[in-house]
Parts: sequence; C-alpha cells; structure tokens
Amino acid sequence: MSGEIVLAQTSTPAQVPAGMVAVYCKSDGKCYRLAAGASEVELGSGGGVASGSTFPAGAVAGDIFYREDLRRMGYYDGSRWLGERVVAALGNFSGFASPITGNTNVYIGVPAAWWLDQLDLAYHVPGSALGGAVFWHVRLIVRSSTNVDSDATTLTINANTSAWNKTSITSFTPNPLTTQKLIYLRAEQSGAMDNLSLAMTLYIREVLG
Repeated sequence: MSGEIVLAQTSTPAQVPAGMVAVYCKSDGKCYRLAAGASEVELGSGGGVASGSTFPAGAVAGDIFYREDLRRMGYYDGSRWLGERVVAALGNFSGFASPITGNTNVYIGVPAAWWLDQLDLAYHVPGSALGGAVFWHVRLIVRSSTNVDSDATTLTINANTSAWNKTSITSFTPNPLTTQKLIYLRAEQSGAMDNLSLAMTLYIREVLG
C-alpha cells in the first residue's frame, strides 16, 4: 500500500548476526528492536520518548526514558540510568582578588547516588618558578558517611603558569557516589611560591537507576 509499511507479526528472532539490528512486530501489537548480543527493546510509538514508572529491561547505551514517578528524563550510559540534565555543582573557588595563600578546602554536601561528570579547572600562579618540590596539588575528595576520605581525582601544578591554564577531567574514582555525603576541593602548597588563583566548576548527574 502506498505510503505505508506493513510488517507481519512474528516472534522474537532466535539470533541476530553480529553488527546487525532486527526490527519486528509481535502478536501483542507492539514493535521491537533486537541488536546482536543485546536484549529486546520495545520501540516507542510515533518517534516519541518512552515513559513509565520503571526503567525498561534490555536498555542499550544512548537510550532515553522518561520516569513519570521521578519526573526525570533518564539517559542510559551503558551501565546505569543517569539524569539527562547536567548540574553545575560548584562555581568559582578563588580569583585574582583573593588567591589561595596556603592549604585550603571548599566543601559541598551532596545526596547519595550522584555521578561525577566533569571537573573544569582554570588556574594561575603568577611569577612563580614551579618544579621539583615546589608545586600546588589540587585534590577533589569525596567523604563517605563514615567520614572516610578518598581522592576522586588529583591535579599537580608543577610548571610555570604565567598565564591562565585550563584543564577538564572526566575520570573519577569512586564514581558514582553511592554512600558519599560530601565532596570537597583541596589545594595544597609545597614549597615557597606565589599564591594560586583557581576557578572551577564540577558537573554532576543524578543516578536514577
């Protein structure tokens, strides 16, 4: 029929060749996709986003799903459902007007089940000759509910920074945060040098399932 695609009802394919994806409809009146080595996933109707009160089984990386009970859009990263919206958790740490003069902490409280997405750092140590035992050490630390601290990531500033430098960090351990209740950034000074100016933003996602 012109302008239509008609699919005969069938059962779930027993096997899909590597690198292929099967699309088919079954006797329940719904259509599905099945990728090689993956689980069957129901297709949303009309190109819209599927929704419900529980996440679907057999999700693959890149799937999105609206959780009606949570009022959240979820994104599946291949291992877990994350909130689609990225939240900027922290802002400026310091600036030229108030550089860091010694070991300094900045704290933020977080609920359990957050995914650390990205840490952006811009830093500057004016006029210093860094290197060897003279450096700034920046640590992103997570604290558990039993007050145990661990480094999620670290950055050592041991080269001359006459201009502002920027770096982005996307790998953290532990991640996601499940029992941790506190995140803080700590700047530690080693040796005699000029003060550190540091601007930072930590991006996080909510872990939904």
